[in-house]
Amino acid sequence: MKKLAIICIGLTVCCLTLWGISRSQPGSYALQPEAQTTGPASGFVYAATNEPENPAPIPADDTPADSGTDESTALAPPLPEAMPADSVPQEAEPGTARPSLLAFSFDDGPSKEYTPQLLAGLKERGVHVTFFMLGVRAEKAPEIVLQAYEDGNVIGSHGYDHKSYLTKLSGDALRSQLQKTDDIISNITGDAPPFLLRPPYGAINEAVAKKTGKANILWNIDPRDWDVRDAEKVYTRIMEHAVDGGVIIMHDIYGSSVEGALKAIDALLAEGFQLVTIPELYEAYGIPLQAGGIYRSPQAYTLPQGS
Repeated sequence: MKKLAIICIGLTVCCLTLWGISRSQPGSYALQPEAQTTGPASGFVYAATNEPENPAPIPADDTPADSGTDESTALAPPLPEAMPADSVPQEAEPGTARPSLLAFSFDDGPSKEYTPQLLAGLKERGVHVTFFMLGVRAEKAPEIVLQAYEDGNVIGSHGYDHKSYLTKLSGDALRSQLQKTDDIISNITGDAPPFLLRPPYGAINEAVAKKTGKANILWNIDPRDWDVRDAEKVYTRIMEHAVDGGVIIMHDIYGSSVEGALKAIDALLAEGFQLVTIPELYEAYGIPLQAGGIYRSPQAYTLPQGS
């Protein structure tokens, strides 16, 4: 009996150990530790892991191709142990308290079906967000791009067709991806080309960031809406990880993403969060968005060398 008891205890310990290991494996939605290369003294270097040789482009309809990777697996810098001295939020007026700030961002659109639903919901709530649009979709839905712009949202670039990592493109191909999208969006809005860029898959390094001539915007909250396709799960994941200074990445090409985002927006507003655009978020922290800079959040960013 003693031997049997010892065997049972041993099996229980093994099971618990294996369960614990499986719980700690990457792939969970919430701020998983990400491998990174060590950059020069000026800041971090960002890169994507397990890059497919030829990532498939996102097609013109609302169904992204499976490229073998996703934006959540692309690397962003680890949060520093302490907030940089120049990223301390600006002081509120005496006798007042600054509300917690949070920025929603939406990639891969515009969707002819779901982006109008999102815009209507945002307008009803008086909330502005940041869109990172694909040129290939923007040119096919100019009325949606214009509506988003006229409603007061910020329009950023996500490149033309999500075809490849910017870090793998030649100089000419990189310029083409960005210039085509700049021209499309600028012609629609009548305003200057987008200054904000979200690199496809989040793959960026300091050399390429400088070549883009834009502020490269990453994120620090990813509900993996593209993966779960479930509005309630999207809502729950946003609420579990909403923090002051958070930058949420979402995709306005899924109905579940729009539904979950609007539900979360209602709850966050009720909790006292102030929902802002990405430029407003960094301005509140006193952090300049500079061409060639790479920004994950107000607590983790690197400015271009020499600035």
